[in-house]
Amino acid sequence: MKTVADDGVDVKTIRGYWLGDTESVNFRQYMESLRTMPPRAAAADTWTGRIAADYGYVNVSEPRETLSGITVHFRK
Repeated sequence: MKTVADDGVDVKTIRGYWLGDTESVNFRQYMESLRTMPPRAAAADTWTGRIAADYGYVNVSEPRETLSGITVHFRK
């Protein structure tokens, strides 16, 4: 994020795309968190969600589940 900021790039959105049939830490964390929290909170509770929040991307879209994985967007 520092590199793109130094290059003058204004990042509006961080997109998370987590495949379910891989060793995706984000997918696993998301699925585990869904047991006790709603989808947006579960997405925010992933590794990507926590890093995104560190950079101010705290607005989490409703995660979209497909047969192959999860897509979610983090915005400022």
